[in-house]
Amino acid sequence: MTVTVKRTGAGGPMEAVKFALSAVFLPMLAVVLTGTRSADGSAEYAALGTPKCDPPGKFRAAQKLDFGASKEKGAVLDTKGSSFILTNQLGDCTNWCCKLPPVNCSVAMLEIKPTGANCHLLTCYPSELCVFTYGAEYLSYDRTFFVPSEAYNSTATPTSTATPASTADSDAATRSTSEASVLNFVDQFAPASEHADPQHDSAIKPRKGVGPPPLPADEDAERTTKPHTDEPTVPTSTKRKIPVGSIFLYAAIILCLLAMFAFFGQKFLDCWERRHYTRADYLLDGMYEDRLDVKPSGPCH
Repeated sequence: MTVTVKRTGAGGPMEAVKFALSAVFLPMLAVVLTGTRSADGSAEYAALGTPKCDPPGKFRAAQKLDFGASKEKGAVLDTKGSSFILTNQLGDCTNWCCKLPPVNCSVAMLEIKPTGANCHLLTCYPSELCVFTYGAEYLSYDRTFFVPSEAYNSTATPTSTATPASTADSDAATRSTSEASVLNFVDQFAPASEHADPQHDSAIKPRKGVGPPPLPADEDAERTTKPHTDEPTVPTSTKRKIPVGSIFLYAAIILCLLAMFAFFGQKFLDCWERRHYTRADYLLDGMYEDRLDVKPSGPCH
């Protein structure tokens, strides 16, 4: 009497699992590795766009405005400009800056990062005192070089009725009124954001001309003349978007988990069928497989 050993045919599902891993998971992993940080190359060249600025500016790749060095050289800075969320495209950031006069936005600086405010609209003049330093994750659009100093003087004229709190010094009152008009213009046209950059919190207040630090009376006048406005609504075009690389990464993780469950599920099913067969073979033939010199194989023995 010949006993035929029954085979479960575990090779079929295992081959299917291997094929799924090689044909689906590996290409998805390659796409994730190549597409997660595509902003470094695309934002610098393909997504720069063609901003229409009058006067024009020039791009500064991997450079950012150094606030401390510019302040030490005597430049007038307004580093409390608008910061809002974009999609890693310098073209959008520069277009917002081009909608403002140079006195309100002379530098558009884009910081490449996945979350948070990454577009900063700044003011620095005169251009020879503005210092740009190396920053690997920054892209800047400089309008200061092409703007003469007369443009700032002609633009920053008193247009509001705000009056300083102290009238002891006439020069301080004139300067405070001019700064109040500039801040009013920025609040009307520049969009703000909830995610302000921490490095801009300690920025200096803008002042007209280059000279010694203002007196304490001037600081009180500036504090009283600064307009108080409610927090504006962030434009719909600047809402946060999920990166494409994250979507591919989540899909690859799900496929990997499914493949792992299929692998261990097939192992469990194979063990269950093999145990069921050995019991049935013992009842029918009255012997075990090892009496016929059949060496069992598999994870269940």
